Formats: sequence, structure tokens, C-alpha cells
Amino acid sequence: MKDNLRFIMLLALITFLCNGFVSATDTGTFLNDKIANETIKIQLSLVPVPSEKDQLTLADIKATLPPEILQSIKDQITFNESVTKAITEKEGQLAKSPLTINDSYDITGEVQGFFVANFTTSLEPTSKETGLTHTNISPSAIVLPENQIPTGGFIEFGSDGKTRIFSSVGTQISYVIDDRSEKITTPSGKVLPSTHIIGIPNGAASHTRGNREYITMNGEVILTIVDQYSKDISGLSTVPSPRSSPWVEYAESDPYYIAAVHSNWIIPHSPNLTVPATTSNILFNGIEPSDGSMVFQPVTAFNYYEHSLTKNRTDPAIVNRWTGSSWICPIDTSHCHRSNPVLSFSQGELAYGAVFWYEAPVSEWFVYLVNSNNQGTWQFSDPYIYFQPSRAVITYEFGGSDPSGLLPNDNQKITNTTFSNISVWDTIGNQITTLHWNGVINTKDHKKITGLNVDLSQAPSTVILETDYRGSGIGVFRSGEWILDYRIDGIVDRRFNYGLPTDKPVVGDFNNNGQTDIGVFRSGEWVLDYGMDGTVDRRFNYGLPTDTPLVGDFNNDGTTDIGVFRSGEWILDYGMDGTVNRRFNYGLATDIPVVGNFNNDGITDIGVFRSGQWILDYGIDGIVDRRLNYGRATDIPVVGKFNNDEITDIGVFRSGQWILDYGMDGIIDRYLNYGLATDIPLTGKWI
Repeated sequence: MKDNLRFIMLLALITFLCNGFVSATDTGTFLNDKIANETIKIQLSLVPVPSEKDQLTLADIKATLPPEILQSIKDQITFNESVTKAITEKEGQLAKSPLTINDSYDITGEVQGFFVANFTTSLEPTSKETGLTHTNISPSAIVLPENQIPTGGFIEFGSDGKTRIFSSVGTQISYVIDDRSEKITTPSGKVLPSTHIIGIPNGAASHTRGNREYITMNGEVILTIVDQYSKDISGLSTVPSPRSSPWVEYAESDPYYIAAVHSNWIIPHSPNLTVPATTSNILFNGIEPSDGSMVFQPVTAFNYYEHSLTKNRTDPAIVNRWTGSSWICPIDTSHCHRSNPVLSFSQGELAYGAVFWYEAPVSEWFVYLVNSNNQGTWQFSDPYIYFQPSRAVITYEFGGSDPSGLLPNDNQKITNTTFSNISVWDTIGNQITTLHWNGVINTKDHKKITGLNVDLSQAPSTVILETDYRGSGIGVFRSGEWILDYRIDGIVDRRFNYGLPTDKPVVGDFNNNGQTDIGVFRSGEWVLDYGMDGTVDRRFNYGLPTDTPLVGDFNNDGTTDIGVFRSGEWILDYGMDGTVNRRFNYGLATDIPVVGNFNNDGITDIGVFRSGQWILDYGIDGIVDRRLNYGRATDIPVVGKFNNDEITDIGVFRSGQWILDYGMDGIIDRYLNYGLATDIPLTGKWI
């Protein structure tokens, strides 16, 4: 059912209660040391090994599962059969005796959500639950509180704007006019009537069949939701919310018949958010079927709270804490099924998550999460989910909905997170080594979070979700137009005009405020734009028309200096006051000057690029400290931090192609086409 049709409040972690699951009364550890040891075996065995003969197959993964989990799979088969039988009987009941509408008892204004009778939930209803089970009750003989639905009963969201309650045999008990009931904002940002809020008991499971949803408990159907509600409530608006598209940035694979995904990640540093908790940061790997129906995801979450009307958002067990559980999230609903127990995590701790498909007779997805203390939590998917091509995903999500509808800011985000040992298997059990990953950044819904970058440049088994991108961007200067690529992904992020076609572009922090500025060098005149807003903020003369402009901290005082390179001579101005503070010779007249921290000691160095050779001077003392061949005589040298590791890299720009060397070891690490052959290459921290 669509999330604008109803919001089922899952007030405790929902899971299929197989015998192999850790009980709700458990402290959060595995049942015994044996299971913990088996968990270690799983965690270690699932890490890809370099030797081909030792390469793990999908069958090996399943074989290494603890006996308790294997037993739970067998129990799940039996459980599925009982659930299937119960749902089939309820469907047969509706087919034989459709619900009969008799709107004679109006309880509008008397309820703020419904509950299943005879079960205790963590909601605090307006009326005390009686604990009684009533069936076949006429409207004139109601003894249950109005907000309770008889066990085995029905609730219908009508297309006429009424919510109706029926007994277990289909006799109508009462109704509510939705437009006249209290309105509730769901985590997805929808405004719904409170009559579409349903509290279901701990341990219940949800099964969607067309326009019906069956809530089962211990193999029995305790509630049937019938949806005839085909559109948003008339006259209601959608509240702005980050949950409208909560994924901040993620890597996703191309669709493939994926049968398993696993990876490790380190719990990152997180912000100290204020109380009450209104936002949460969520990290997970997982699998998303190509039809977009749901996501299977082992999740670690910071500051995560249940989206209920009565949840204490100042609970110290939630606020500013990392927790984890296995989630199964139908996309077309506003809730997720979460496993129990909930694990605890700490900054710097290793998390291990796996999702894989169990074929017939189970035919279900299995979601599994382990922490560094070898504690685990898992669950199975709905047995009716069919196998199909899917995408593997590595995701940073900004969860929760700020009551004010405000978008998250930089001070609410986590730091960079590295997912490693990523392995994906196909249905035959072979590891997929050619899977193509795509990086996606959601700047539309999370435009107040800066520094986002999905780094796919590492090994194929590593994805870094960056929230504090410190690397260089690239760009080209084309006849006065600046065409910038913020994250070296080949995408044009911004283009604007500043300068004339014959100008020479310059980049630096010219007003020393910590932000990148730009400018042009025009026949000896520097024309600077602070903040890259297209406005001329300063003009001054320094150099000759034939000089090459230079930018760097040449006296290492922490402020930007300028200079010019003239036929092998460096003429430097400390402080940009137009005064020549130093001049010396280094290089030939035909050389191209380069500036950077080439030995990564924090001090500016210089060099020249001569016919493909880099001739570097560490410390600007006129001594050649290193010679390195990288590039051709006709190339243009470029310097920056191209792989975001705080270490200076070099490269060359060749007829529109960027050829980059991470770490200055003379090895080509990346090719990227960006620009035309006649463009002037640019590097800078644009964001």
C-alpha cells in the first residue's frame, strides 16, 4: 500500500519469530559462546581472499552459518506454511463474504489511531486496553474502547474518505470520517488522518497482497487492512521533509541477478546533536530489487528513534548513540521491519553486514548484522517476495524528520565512511568481479550538506561515502568561461563567465578567508573575484604581459602570495601588495612552472615541467630534489589532491584528457575526459 494510505506504527522491532532468533528478553548477546565463535567464522570467511582456489562461493557462505540459524531456516519453512494457510483462509473468507458496510456508529473525534485488541503495544492509547477479544459484535453492543480493533478483525480505508472497523466475521462496528480526524505527519512527510495510524503488537509481521495487508502473529492473522484509498486526502498538503528522499549519497550497482552482498564498514565520528533527538544518520549496505519494491539492509544508525507519537526522544539509549539492526523496508509503505535485538556500536568499531537469498523451499532474503563484539541480529523477508534482478547499494541516509521540516545542515552529519571488503555473488554462487558501480549524490533534498562525494576510485571492493570532501576539483577555462567539476566525476557542476578569451586564469584564496577565489591575469594586471560570484573585488598590476602568473604560500606564513615566472626567473610578491620580495632563477625559459607541496611536509615547493619531466625543488632553495618523468612534451602539467587523501598528486592535461598519478609514483591511476584540446586546465577546491 502507498505510504500516503496509512502509516503503521511499528513500536518495537518487528521480526519473524523463528526459534533461531535471539529472544526479546535477551541482553543483546548471542545465546552462548558457541554461536559467538560461529559468528567469528562467518565474519572472517566472508572476507574475499586473494587465492583463487580459496575463493568462497555462495554455498560456502550458507554452510558456515551457525547451526542455530540453519535450524531457524527449517523452522521458517514450517512457519511460512502456517502463515500461508492463515492468509489463504482469510482471503477465502473475504471472497465468500465481502465486508458489509453499515455506517451507523460514528466515532469521529474519539480516536487518534487504532490498536489490535488482546495485545499489548508500547503506544499509550487514549483508553485503557481491556485485554478482551470480541468478535461478531453489533454496533449497539460495543464494549471495547473505540480505538481497538477486534483480534482477527478488519479495517478498511475507504475511497469515500471513511475508515471503517469490522469484526472478525466482517460485520461493521464503527466508522470515522477521515477529514474530521486529527492530522499526523508521517516520517515520509505525508499528512495523514490519525485514523490511518495502527499500533500492532511486538513480534507481528506484515504481508502485503494487492490492496490488502495481513498482520500475522504466531502464524495467525490478527488484522486485515483493506485499502480502497487511492489518493491523498483532499485539501491536505505535503509537509517539507528530508525523508521525501532520505538517501544523501550512495553507490549502486547496475541491475544484475545478485544473490548475496556483504561488506565491512567502520563506525564514523558523529555530531553531538541536541536533545530532543529529531534527526539521525544511517549507514548500510544492502540489496534493492530492480522493481523498487523494497530494500534489504543491515543498518547502523546514529541517534535513531522510532517514529511513534509517544516515543521519548530524550532517551539516553537513543540520543547520540550508534545502534544497529537488520532492516527490511518496503518502499511503498512508511515503515520498516527491524530485527531484534538491537546492537550497540561505538565510533571506530567494525560493522559487518550481509544480505543473501535462500532459494526454495524458503525462497526468502536473509539480512544479517554483526558488531565487533561478535553480537549479531538477523531476520528473514516475507516469503512471498519473488527473486528478480537487483542492485547492490552502499548508502548514507539522513533519517528522521525534523518537526519543523528543515533540511539537515553540515553540523548534523557524520564524517567520511569507508565500506571495504565489498563482495557480490550471483545466483550460481560465483563472485561478481565486473559489477559496475554508480555514485549518486542527492543535492536536491540535501543541499545544505556540503562536501559530499562518492569515491569509487579505490579498489573495486571499496566505496568511500564522503561528507567532508577535501580533495581538489578540476575545471577548464574556455574563452572566458569557467566550467567546473567539483568532484572529478566528469560532470559539469557549474559554468560561468569571468574574463576575456585571451586572459590567463588564476585560482587561490586571495583574501585569506579559507574559501577558494578566482581571477584572471590580463597583460600584467590581476583581476580578482573573491567568492566566485562574478564580481571584480580587486585589480592591481604585477608582472608583464608575457609572464606566467603564480599563486602559492611562498614564504610559508599561512597567507596567499603571488608571483610571475619570466624566462626561468621566479619573481615573488609576499602578501599581494605589489612589492617584489624575492627573485631567483629556477628553470629554463621554455619550462612550465608548477607549485605544490610535493614532499607533503606542509611547506610550499616549486618545480618546472620540461618536455614530460618534472624537476622539483623542495623548500624553494634552488636545489633540484627530484626528477620524475610523467607526461609528454606537449602536455600541460596539473597539481592537486585528486583522490582526496590529503597527499599531493600530479597529472597532465592532454587534448581534453586528464591523466592522473596519485602519490607521484609515475603510475597512471586514472584517465578522465573533461574539456577540449584548446582549453586551459584548472584545479581548485570548488566546494
